[in-house]
Amino acid sequence: MHTMSIKKCFVEWWMLLLLLVLTSYASVSDDQILNFYCSRADETFKSRDPLDGGVSFSWEAKSYYKLMERKGKVRLVDSAITEYFYSFGNVDSIKKIIPFHKEHFKIDFSYPNVFKGDYHFNFFPNDTGGKEIAIGFDTDSTDQKDPVGLAIIDRDKYYLKWLYLYYPHKKGYKRYTRSFRFTEYQGYIFPDSIWEIKGHLSIFTMEWYRIETGISKIKIYR
Repeated sequence: MHTMSIKKCFVEWWMLLLLLVLTSYASVSDDQILNFYCSRADETFKSRDPLDGGVSFSWEAKSYYKLMERKGKVRLVDSAITEYFYSFGNVDSIKKIIPFHKEHFKIDFSYPNVFKGDYHFNFFPNDTGGKEIAIGFDTDSTDQKDPVGLAIIDRDKYYLKWLYLYYPHKKGYKRYTRSFRFTEYQGYIFPDSIWEIKGHLSIFTMEWYRIETGISKIKIYR
């Protein structure tokens, strides 16, 4: 009886050791796969970014500034149609087709390459194995000024398709989020839709704005 008990413990110990080894191997394997995708996404971001490549291009942006009121009501505050011309990585000129009525309303088209940032990356749960793969990026810093969020890339070509940014410590705002959808055009990746939600304290209450921008008529000048 005593011998059988020792054998049983020995078998259970080996099973536990095997489980720990397999779990550790799976963890290392997952990390390697995650590092692979982040590295390729970083390289692809830089190689297919028209600004980083100094490409001369233009696009037309239609923007809608909306105030989010009580009980889910949304009121259009302002709108604009603007054509932007870029060269050598910067805005060269702007053509205001329909300008904002309020001059302080501006659209920020910039977005960071999160794959080169100082982040903790993780695969988004419940990966379907489809054409897109979701990678979360976060930080343990309590005073992080950079955004955290979720990036969705093409599984095979590694370029950005969606980007969700949340700024936990945006100065002057109670909440500040930005979302991007991207399109591929002549080998480069451009944003084709941008959504921003801003919440800040006014004189008497919190005001929430939603800014929707659609980008079209992309042209590359060679």
